[in-house]
Amino acid sequence: LEKFGFLAATEDLLERVNRSGGIEAHFCCRSERRLPSKHEVALYRVVQELTNNTLKHAEATRMEVNTEWLASHFSLTYADNGKGFAIPAQGYTGLGLKNIESRVSLIGGTLKFNTSPGKGLQVIILLPLNENP
Repeated sequence: LEKFGFLAATEDLLERVNRSGGIEAHFCCRSERRLPSKHEVALYRVVQELTNNTLKHAEATRMEVNTEWLASHFSLTYADNGKGFAIPAQGYTGLGLKNIESRVSLIGGTLKFNTSPGKGLQVIILLPLNENP
């Protein structure tokens, strides 16, 4: 992660998931640019947590991670075709989801979960680019 960056580390993680044979994992990266190290570590930990949740709980057959550099934001979208879940009105109850929210917040990003029972999961993270990485 430190040497090759978030994108290479994420690609390696999803290749390992693919080799396990339990689920089909895809990664789409539209640029090889680097983010500040603190941002890359936080985003990688988020992808790890989401991947672990998918493997343990979602009963998914497919997952994907897409990254894109927009004019003023870095966008990361994580999705699986699993069983989804209902988000309680009082907010996230699981420690993993709270950790994800905290990590994204600490690097100044925004986070949106799109999910419901039977509909899989989509997570969108937007990270403002205040500097040229």
